Amino acid sequence: MNLVTILILISIITIVFPIILVVKEWKKTIWFNSSLLLLLIFTLFFLISNFLESIDLSKYLDPYESFFLPVLWSIFLFGNIINLKVIDLHKIQNELRASNQRFRLVTDTIQDMFWLDSAEDERSLFVSPGIKSVFNESLIEDLNPRAHYWINAIRKQDREFYLQQINKNISEGQPYTIEYKIQTKSGKINWILEKGYPIRNEKGQIEVIAGVCSNITDRKLTELSLKKNEEKLRIILSSIGDAVITTDTEGKVEWLNKTAEKITGCSSVDAQDRKLSEICNIISSHDRSVIDPVKEVLKTGEILQFASDTILMNCNGKEYHIADSAAPIKDDHGNTHGVVIVFTDVTPNFNLQQQLIDNKERLELAISGGQLGTWDRDIRSGKVIYNDWWISKLGYSPDEIEPSFTFWKNLIHPDDLPRVLNSLNDHLRGNTQSFETECRLRTKSGNWVWVMAKGRVIMRDVDGKPLRICGTNLDITSIKKYQQQLEHQKERLSLMNQRLLKANKSLDDANNRLKELDHLKNDFISLASHELRTPVTTVLGFAQTLLTPGLIINDTRRNDYLKIIEKEAIRLGKLIDDLLNISAIEKEHSTMNMKCESLNQLVHEAIDSMNPSENQAIHFEDDHKELQVYCNKDQIIQVFIIIIENALRYANDIIVKIMEDTSHSLVSIQDNGPGIPTHLLKVIFEKFYRVQGEPKPGKGSGLGLAIAKDIITAHGGRIWAESTPGQGSTFLFTLKKC
Repeated sequence: MNLVTILILISIITIVFPIILVVKEWKKTIWFNSSLLLLLIFTLFFLISNFLESIDLSKYLDPYESFFLPVLWSIFLFGNIINLKVIDLHKIQNELRASNQRFRLVTDTIQDMFWLDSAEDERSLFVSPGIKSVFNESLIEDLNPRAHYWINAIRKQDREFYLQQINKNISEGQPYTIEYKIQTKSGKINWILEKGYPIRNEKGQIEVIAGVCSNITDRKLTELSLKKNEEKLRIILSSIGDAVITTDTEGKVEWLNKTAEKITGCSSVDAQDRKLSEICNIISSHDRSVIDPVKEVLKTGEILQFASDTILMNCNGKEYHIADSAAPIKDDHGNTHGVVIVFTDVTPNFNLQQQLIDNKERLELAISGGQLGTWDRDIRSGKVIYNDWWISKLGYSPDEIEPSFTFWKNLIHPDDLPRVLNSLNDHLRGNTQSFETECRLRTKSGNWVWVMAKGRVIMRDVDGKPLRICGTNLDITSIKKYQQQLEHQKERLSLMNQRLLKANKSLDDANNRLKELDHLKNDFISLASHELRTPVTTVLGFAQTLLTPGLIINDTRRNDYLKIIEKEAIRLGKLIDDLLNISAIEKEHSTMNMKCESLNQLVHEAIDSMNPSENQAIHFEDDHKELQVYCNKDQIIQVFIIIIENALRYANDIIVKIMEDTSHSLVSIQDNGPGIPTHLLKVIFEKFYRVQGEPKPGKGSGLGLAIAKDIITAHGGRIWAESTPGQGSTFLFTLKKC
């Protein structure tokens, strides 16, 4: 291989290989320096050879090669220059790539839509993801969509004006700003603010049109609302309950509303062009110093709020406690044209207003003291960041917290976890506007705290997949406890209400019963007075007859009179005994003297003491089985007599039976009388009660069955009646067995 060939290869390697290295991102500087060193060596070699002629090149080169040698040297030098250009070009490409990445990051982050259109062929060069928030449209993935392809979303009535404006400005090479309305796919109307900027090339020709679209719906709605409010304000100021006074910058009154006219005692016409101090003075209640609100506002240029205990003295000398404020009247350029003073007569409720202010301050302090836990989850990496306050709330230190979604998920109570994950996944899929749920989280100590978790996806990719979600945790443990206590209180209140209703019903029943008893008592008093008066009158009458001086009467007649007196005296004694017995039983003054007695014998003794008529019969179905009961013999015989006598008034046939169970003996006294109506079965044992229309009136006092009930109750037993109208009645009572 001759020298020329070697030089050619070196030149090719010097030119080509650096380019490959640059493309492959290898060390460019080392090769470039190496190539430059070879170039210097090669150049020195020829310089030394030509000047010193120490080397005879003719040995190595023929005439053709000698001619080609400078050419190779030029190629070698040109190759290194190319290498230098390639390196610079690659550096520029890297900087451009980084710039594009920064541009993408900005356009992906801002909510507004940034776009680029080609002015030559009306192509859309770029549209930022902000189109979704501005137009509620998905970003079209077409590599070469039509410029301004969102124009179809503009309302038809706005579209023609829109095209005229932008075409005019673009043709003149001027930036433009335009507002228009669009209709989204859901039918919602949004306001859009669009700004466009023609960009020229080196020749001055418009090459690209750049622009920004912003959703200004909220601002426009606010502006429209402001206009409506301004109109309302004009109406309100004329009829408002507050007093309003406007002045010019010299403090001369321009206008008063009706309330101000009433308080100041001066009409708007009379007050016009007069100083404010001529129609009223505003005075501090602390030191009675005069306050000039116009002067104060013009000096500061700001709204002034005066103390709520400020005093207004009108032109007639009358004073009002007022709450007032004053503000400068400014135009759109900030120039002050006057002052508006608004005040309210708070004389009737001054103290109340002060109390409300104190309460408001306490409320604001309580609200500002509220604390929230925050969390920020990167869905792609799975990393979750919590604030220190929430970490400490759970009892952990920052070093003990694993910044992952799994850590948070493991803290959730197992019963709450499925519901929380369903709610979260619904939001991540875009089914809900936000994520909100209540759940229990486990603290480091193992306790559970209730939290209200709220969050929202703040970043999605072009396909709508969530990238980042942030939210807060609010400790609602105390609220949950209060809710549980409230539910418990509700249950208690409900139970108490039910008891109260029952008690009310019982009271109503008792009241009705008292009324009934009062009526029965009155009847009894009337009856008792009659029953007591009748025998007394009879006894007194016959006694007076017998004591009549000079009365001639035979022994037979005298004995008849004495028998009548004896009979009525016995009747009177029995009535008095009944009253005394029932009173003694009720007050537990009677001596029970209870002991074991033969129930069979008691029945026989009671029946033997009875004196039924010829057509009446009393039967005792005795099976000769001796039953022993624990009782007061005389009182139980009295119960038998009371019930049997009561039955003999209505029936001819009486049947007495005795039975037993494990702890009690049961007595049954059955008659064949007309029976007792069902609704009276509960009242026949009450005191003073007598059946209306009984067949043998005057034989009872209405106390017999009441006495029987009190005796049985005192013995620890129970007495009741069973009856079917037309089929007779059965009276039953129980006694304790020995």
